[in-house]
Amino acid sequence: MSVTTPQARARRTGPGLLSARPEWPAGIPAVLAGAVVTEAFALVARAAGVPMEAASPGAAEAEEIPAGGFFGGVLF
Repeated sequence: MSVTTPQARARRTGPGLLSARPEWPAGIPAVLAGAVVTEAFALVARAAGVPMEAASPGAAEAEEIPAGGFFGGVLF
């Protein structure tokens, strides 16, 4: 029975495809897709008559969330 050290095992298998690449390139399309889906859902809800209003803390009245507001919010 041979004992293999973690270092020897890493040299033999090498880094995996996913561990060799940075993660942010996959995150950009994921954020954009999430923003598009959220905005589409808001547009469908708006078309169905759901009020799209929000107010800052302490504000007297709520203001309408503009079209594209959810998209920008997700990107932010």
